[in-house]
Parts: sequence; structure tokens; C-alpha cells
Amino acid sequence: MLIKDYCIKGLMDEARQLLEKMREDGCSPDDCAYSNTISRGCILNNDLTNAS
Repeated sequence: MLIKDYCIKGLMDEARQLLEKMREDGCSPDDCAYSNTISRGCILNNDLTNAS
């Protein structure tokens, strides 16, 4: 998943932008895509403020 790859590489802004683009295009990400992937990415990148 592209979002996960962005998170692994520390590209959290890009991951969030992709999620927003998905919503705009009518493809709502499921809870797993947002909660787990983005939260884990934040934790991996020591961004604990945005991990929740």
C-alpha cells in the first residue's frame, strides 16, 4: 500500500495528502488505512502527538 510506504519512509505529509485525495475522489479509506497505518507511521517517526 502506497500510504504504508510513505509512512515507512517518514513521508507523513504525503501519506495524509494521499488519504485526503482518496476522500476527495470518493474513495474513503477504511479505518484500518487511517488508524493503523497513519498511527504506526507517526510512532515510527517519533510523532507521538499525531499518533492517536
